[in-house]
Amino acid sequence: MKNKACILLVIIFCVNIGYAQTDNIQTKVDKYIKWMTRKKNPNIWGASAKLYALGTNASPVIKRKYRTLPVVAQLGCLKALVSLGELDYAQQKLLVILKERNPRDIKTMATGMLEVIGDFELEEDLLEILDKTFDPYVKIAIAKLTWQISRAPDAIKSLKGFLKVDNFRIQAAAAIALGEVGNINVALPILNKLKEQPTSQGRMAQILLDHDAQINHYETLLSSQATKPKTEVKNDKLKYPLVDEVIKKINEYHVEGDKFSKEKLVNSAVDGIVSGTDVHSAFWTKKEWDDFVRTAINEEYVGIGVYVGEQDGQFTIISPVYSGPAYKAGIRSMDKILEVNGWSTRDKTMDDIIKKIKGDQGTSVELKVYRKGWSKARDIEVNREKIRVPSLFSQMLPGNIGYVKLTQFGRKGTADMEKALLQLEKQNMEAFILDLRGNGGGWLQVAVDIIDKFVAGKKLVVYSEGRHPEKGKRYNYYSTNNTHPNFPMVVLVDESSASASEVVSGALKHYKRAQIIGQRTFGKGSVQEPIPLDTRSGARLKLTIALYYLPDGSCIHNIMDTEGKIVERKGVVPDIEVNYNDFESWKNEEFTRLEESKAFENYLDKHYKNNKKLFHKLADNDQLNHDLYPGFNEWHKSLKTKASKNDTRYWLRLKTRARVSDDRGKQYACDYLEDPMLQRGIWELCKKIKIDAEKIDEYNIFAEKWKK
Repeated sequence: MKNKACILLVIIFCVNIGYAQTDNIQTKVDKYIKWMTRKKNPNIWGASAKLYALGTNASPVIKRKYRTLPVVAQLGCLKALVSLGELDYAQQKLLVILKERNPRDIKTMATGMLEVIGDFELEEDLLEILDKTFDPYVKIAIAKLTWQISRAPDAIKSLKGFLKVDNFRIQAAAAIALGEVGNINVALPILNKLKEQPTSQGRMAQILLDHDAQINHYETLLSSQATKPKTEVKNDKLKYPLVDEVIKKINEYHVEGDKFSKEKLVNSAVDGIVSGTDVHSAFWTKKEWDDFVRTAINEEYVGIGVYVGEQDGQFTIISPVYSGPAYKAGIRSMDKILEVNGWSTRDKTMDDIIKKIKGDQGTSVELKVYRKGWSKARDIEVNREKIRVPSLFSQMLPGNIGYVKLTQFGRKGTADMEKALLQLEKQNMEAFILDLRGNGGGWLQVAVDIIDKFVAGKKLVVYSEGRHPEKGKRYNYYSTNNTHPNFPMVVLVDESSASASEVVSGALKHYKRAQIIGQRTFGKGSVQEPIPLDTRSGARLKLTIALYYLPDGSCIHNIMDTEGKIVERKGVVPDIEVNYNDFESWKNEEFTRLEESKAFENYLDKHYKNNKKLFHKLADNDQLNHDLYPGFNEWHKSLKTKASKNDTRYWLRLKTRARVSDDRGKQYACDYLEDPMLQRGIWELCKKIKIDAEKIDEYNIFAEKWKK
């Protein structure tokens, strides 16, 4: 009994120590922040250093205080957080400071801090801020930073532009910035004039000029070495003679050898070298990098907002983006585009047509559109606008079960998820399904932010680690504070759930915050970084520099042999394994045949308009009953198909849901009636919130299956 009492006292003593340490940190953070906010002689940077000295336990306390502080004190806190390794958090807050209306010195200091972080992912945001900034000194600072992290040509162009203004102070600031980023030649006249001034700018100009003189000196020495007799450099003529010989032989002997440029063949050689490392590393030419930035990183683009394809040899709208200008102008699924501004699309390639439709924001394009049932084609004018590609779809399911299908971890994924959760909570959500099936990943920080919404307290959710002492050093990602109720939760995954999807599902599984249902995930837990190349301006070497590890130290990345074959499957193993329904190959062929014969289109053309309310109901839930469709048996008989009535009902309902989506201007988020993984998730959550799925009309059709 005495031993138990002693143990209890020790536990209480340790807990009290923990509380005391927390209170002590809280007190010190309050004290140092007060130094930053006092009216006379605020000690911003001294207080920042003190905050850093408190260690990582101070980070969540600083973050809680951050919002209430004046912007100068926020800068001091961010400097401390940068030193504490909270780079992603600090980066986002510094961008906010640059975007908001703040004084010049504040924005300049924020830019300086971003230089310390130096993340190439900032390029898109910085270029946008650069375009909207009018203060020349702030613009110079941002342009300099943008060039340092991404080598964006617009940044140098902006800096050079300031050399031509009438104000010498602005010229001087731009000249120094150009000198600091290695473009000194164009700024030499101004730097030579500036060096005579007894100011800090004058001293900096002199330093830059001295540095440039040293570089010129050494380049002259190297040049003189290169002009020595050939016998001295004979053995250094070719470091890799095989590559040069192969290129020469291709140009000489290949049937089309005269068409291959040396650059193209060298690029192919480099592709081969990089692909020999792992399947995720790659060499990107400048064009490939620019295309990646434009399409993969950006979730917005300028256009009319349509998904397109070819059907019956015609350019066809597969589906409009329902928030986009094309839908608002009257464009609908399966519309045929016959002309673009009077230019015929007949016998034209998809790429050529898309180029004609694209254009600058604020302009319009006139499309000649034909829709089945119209007596003739119609001209529809559509404005070109910024199109936001949806990153998620949400829906409240029967039984107050919220559902979110997250398609990618895009930059705005955190905000989109927060908005969706708040909307579902307003509708009295009692349980939640996060669907990550088919989600190939995206931004890691977005994954961490989403985990943070569900995991309480400061917990390690993932870490990355590699071999390089800097690029590969271990970096921990923590949750800070969950912002949503602790409702029962299910995460759906499949074999296509990869990278950030695996981080989210793996962390939520580790902390038992969610039940994982579906298939073992893809097994892609590697970190790639595009590295600029000194020898090829604008190109990038995308290399795997580290691996992701879950909180328990397990790595989700598949282990492969030298030929890229998986020798040990990793990924995230679900708590409950559920597979998709088997679909026989002949059914795919039969569906294609019926689709090409316009069987579904013709049926809907005949019945949809006069039974619109019924079809809306059937699209939501047809109870798997083909008899609910008007004239179904007669229609099915006319198809002369070996597919069952249930097969054709399923295919017909897919087409019906597309038409209903056009009517409503909203895409369906899910289909619980036909989706076994989703059904199992619903069944498990119904048990947790103590409701009987069999007594819910929409669920009773499948509930019996999972009851067994």
